[in-house]
Amino acid sequence: MERSKLIKWYFVMNIYCYQENYKKPMNVLQNTLKDVYRKDIHIIGGGNKILNEHINNNLDKIILSFYPGIVFEQPEALIGRLKADLVFANSINDYNELKQICSIFKVRFNGFLLGAVWYEKAKQIKEIEEKKYIVFFEQIDIPKTKDNRVKLLKEIFKMANKNQNRNFLIKSREEYRDHKLSLYNLSKEFALPKNIHFTDIKTCDLIQNLDLGISISSSTSIEALLANKKYIIISDFGYKNTFLNFYKGSGLIQKFKDIDLYHLPSVNPKWAKQNIFNPYDDNNINKLKTKLNEIQKENIVIDKNILIWIKLFLYYYKLFLKKPFSTFKKIRKILQILGD
Repeated sequence: MERSKLIKWYFVMNIYCYQENYKKPMNVLQNTLKDVYRKDIHIIGGGNKILNEHINNNLDKIILSFYPGIVFEQPEALIGRLKADLVFANSINDYNELKQICSIFKVRFNGFLLGAVWYEKAKQIKEIEEKKYIVFFEQIDIPKTKDNRVKLLKEIFKMANKNQNRNFLIKSREEYRDHKLSLYNLSKEFALPKNIHFTDIKTCDLIQNLDLGISISSSTSIEALLANKKYIIISDFGYKNTFLNFYKGSGLIQKFKDIDLYHLPSVNPKWAKQNIFNPYDDNNINKLKTKLNEIQKENIVIDKNILIWIKLFLYYYKLFLKKPFSTFKKIRKILQILGD
């Protein structure tokens, strides 16, 4: 197997970043754990394949893993972390799901509830804050087709034209901006309203200083809510392949036509308790540091017999009924990656 390319390495506790989307949470973790010194601990920024490759190449090291964004209807993302010695869970829901996965496979529970580690705190910037920006956060492949992305752009423009006393920004994904279906490139076919612009301002600075955030299902929603900002999840493109189901019960879901900037929705506290956790909680961080100073290496063997499959089906039966082939295929693939 070809070794994965390391794109960044941090001195503290040997933090290895293999993928671009892990860079921001890596910075957060580096700062959070800056006074923990254990050279036998490796924190890995990479997906399942990269993580398990690193584990196999460092059998004597204690491996820590985390997620760079929301985990939803992705059992493979949790199963793929079973051999890690510690996994940072984003929320109570993720923590409980990981605990159930460990129980199904009869391995020790390796979860720690840390929170959304991609949330990078930023300072208030008066020049941005005074503009009271309404920011739409673009996503790659959501929506997927050109027709739907043009429709999305038109809805954003319509909203800006309807509220000409407000300032609007579209936050593009840097790695996607040159793509033919990026909102930036599609916008060249239309006349932009005078009160809307595309921006390269850092996401963390926007989150801290915006007036309202909007997206279809971006993980910036969690960042904004942690920063006590208002946020709207757009439902105009349905629930299929949009991850909108994650926000069911949140109180944040609206169609463009129903948005009233004078009466913005508030997050349902019950939903927030299960799906949002602050990664900057001092007491929790101290618990983590204590755990990291005490943790010992464990070698895990993954059983893949028919009983495991039956238990997985019973636990994820709704997902298997909704997406039988893709769910089976993804789980089978991750079990192959895990090896024996």
